[in-house]
Amino acid sequence: MFLLTTTERQALLAHAQEGFPNEVCGVILQEPAGRRVLIRGENVQDALHEQNPNLPPPPSAYTLAPQTRRRVRDCLRAGGRLLVVYHSHPNGLAEFSRADHRQALNSVGVPHYAGAVQVVVALGGLINQPQVVAVVWDPLARRYRRLDGWDPSPPSGGGG
Repeated sequence: MFLLTTTERQALLAHAQEGFPNEVCGVILQEPAGRRVLIRGENVQDALHEQNPNLPPPPSAYTLAPQTRRRVRDCLRAGGRLLVVYHSHPNGLAEFSRADHRQALNSVGVPHYAGAVQVVVALGGLINQPQVVAVVWDPLARRYRRLDGWDPSPPSGGGG
């Protein structure tokens, strides 16, 4: 079962709160030796929107900075794994939206990171309580589906 450590969950929530009102983004890598590393990515959507006003404006979109994508690539080439790609919904619901789905796919409908869990950190929305949800790529249905039965944090005393 997919599991965020307590430390990872707290770090995701803190990143989202610090970045408010904009979306934040990042990744969790597993290095070849097995150590998990959370990388707070820089959201470069603002700069991209300035260059091309047809792109979605912040705070409603995110794009991982090139240096974060390079760290992912280097980790994968060294034999590590990309476990999680995360982003926040500062004022939205805890769901993987249609826009999120489109953004996670390349131009031919294949996920940029098919093996990674996509995590959305919602800061409130209608219930005014932060929530964390996860989705995974379903290759048969060719879409992301909510990861049912996952636990966003380990039982007390575990993993952090």
